[in-house]
Amino acid sequence: MSLFISPNTDINKKAEEGLTAVLKDLIDDDNGKNIIEDHYFEWKIKDWSDFINVYDKRMYSLPFIAGGHSWMIKLKAPHNEYHREEKYLRICLANKTNDNKEKHTLIKFLISFRNSHSYTSFKALPPSSFFCISNVTTEEISSEYAYPVIVNEEDFRKFIQPLIEDDILILCMNFRIYNNAILEKYLNELKSLIKDDDGKEIINEDYYEWKVANLDINNTLEFSPNFNIGNYQWGIELSCVKSKEYLGLTFHNRNVISSLKEDEKICIICILSIRNANDFSCFHAESTSLQYFTKKKRSYSFPQFFKISDLFVRNESTNNKLLFEDGKIIVGAYVRIYKNEIDTSKQNKRRSFFFF
Repeated sequence: MSLFISPNTDINKKAEEGLTAVLKDLIDDDNGKNIIEDHYFEWKIKDWSDFINVYDKRMYSLPFIAGGHSWMIKLKAPHNEYHREEKYLRICLANKTNDNKEKHTLIKFLISFRNSHSYTSFKALPPSSFFCISNVTTEEISSEYAYPVIVNEEDFRKFIQPLIEDDILILCMNFRIYNNAILEKYLNELKSLIKDDDGKEIINEDYYEWKVANLDINNTLEFSPNFNIGNYQWGIELSCVKSKEYLGLTFHNRNVISSLKEDEKICIICILSIRNANDFSCFHAESTSLQYFTKKKRSYSFPQFFKISDLFVRNESTNNKLLFEDGKIIVGAYVRIYKNEIDTSKQNKRRSFFFF
């Protein structure tokens, strides 16, 4: 099946209504979610050959506003000759700031390319998964790989190259924002796993999620981008080795060691989750108990987070979904940071929740 899709209609009949109306129709499968607003952004990219033929070169769009967030699109050329075939072009949607009154925003987007002289000559990628957006990925180190779309060299040559004229290519972004009700229900279910904090004072909490695409269940080790919660840098490690039967997750503190004081203790509870890329009701989550992170203790692991064979079990009595579909899965972390007044005797418990 081709990476690129085309509308099942005569684009010329839609031209007067504009390309945006046609592309909006391609963001399908809303699963009953209420649409709040749609946005459309175009980026005219000049001197395309100067960009794509330089290894590891980056290009940045102007910022644009959608849903109270400031966004930027980043393009990255192949890192080196080894990456040309599979990772020829990386398209990154970077969340720069959030002025929205809502702490979390539910979005979906679609990227397409068109000829600079025609709105009827275009190719569109499939729409993205549903994503939860917050302020935790606004750091530069995170935005490099936030919500990436990868185009391999074969698809680029076949579908995008013919659209380039006078060394100019137009990148189009359709952006859809949804009502948060389904997202907030999911986050509340994650938070319900927190039972043993003894009513301690919360100083910060937030949620981050990361799409793992093309997951090799037989042998893989994946690392999330860094994300910032409570002015600390965090990250997630996913390991999947079929011979061990389980998918493992590890939560890391990624602050530079020298930035932490010798006696500093970061008191947290973290709920890690995996979910279907397009359904927040299909997920599995586990929670730590109260944990102290220090210079010496910088991670917490769930080596048997989820049985690999169960990734392919469809629960027909609920939503008939799989956790793992189309080679991708969403990994999430809800992190709650407490004022440092907590009994360390409760550090070895964990709670889990599974619903799909």
